[in-house]
Amino acid sequence: MIKIFGRIMLSARLAVVARARDRKGLAPRLAGPERSAALDSLTPRFAGMPPKSGTFIYCCEILIGTRMNFCFESGRRMRIIGCWWMSVLLFACGGKKQEVVTVNVAEGKMIYESNCKTCHGGAGEGNGALKAPSLTGLGEWYMFRQVLNFRNDIRGTAATDTLGRQMAAMVKTLKDTLAVRNVAAYIASLPDASAAETLTGNWKNGENIYQSICGSCHGAEGKGNVKLDAPRLRSLPSWYLKDQFEKFRSGQRGTHPEDKFGAQMVAMVEMVKDEQSLLDVITYLRSELPAAK
Repeated sequence: MIKIFGRIMLSARLAVVARARDRKGLAPRLAGPERSAALDSLTPRFAGMPPKSGTFIYCCEILIGTRMNFCFESGRRMRIIGCWWMSVLLFACGGKKQEVVTVNVAEGKMIYESNCKTCHGGAGEGNGALKAPSLTGLGEWYMFRQVLNFRNDIRGTAATDTLGRQMAAMVKTLKDTLAVRNVAAYIASLPDASAAETLTGNWKNGENIYQSICGSCHGAEGKGNVKLDAPRLRSLPSWYLKDQFEKFRSGQRGTHPEDKFGAQMVAMVEMVKDEQSLLDVITYLRSELPAAK
């Protein structure tokens, strides 16, 4: 009875967490370091449950739309907890089953054209004169997270971050998290509109620095790695890459307690020693890659 009661209390606690994350717009699937940390924190307490033979790992993930999936994983198969467990979860969630959110790209297009097109361009190509970066090629998951960061005052709140404050004000006009999902889905559907640039840095030195500091997360060619929550960098214009680098270094970005990925970047930018090294890295990222031999 004690074990059963403990499981009921656990399900209630996790349901409350899920609902709180939904209210903050933090419901998408955990991935990369965040998921690993969650599993690491849960595994020691629940290894061995349920009382069957073999070793089980308790897995808890909050999926898109705050749907919750609980399972025990063995080396050979996945065992989905049955009706009893789900009934406990539904009771803890208030008796209402959460539905998976379906994005509406057409709705996202309407939102984009009325809120974003003026600055970022009809094709998401950006506008350097307005200091509006290109948005294509970054991935739906990254666009969703960054728009939420602006909306939830995790990004764009520094008094000296004029452009960030403009973005924060703009995204607050989106009525809810679903609107953010829709516009992120539409932007992700656009073809990559970025173009290579001709810069004066040392391409080879930039490649060496990039591979030693950035490549393990953002990919060997700067194309990003969703499993590590690292966005594509090769699509971003040179002025924007430099601007964001300076914001991480000055504390305008990445210092909010809830911006754990930004905090990682704050630590990494300190490894780029001088302006010439930064120019070389940006030159590597914004130049055409040599053809494969």
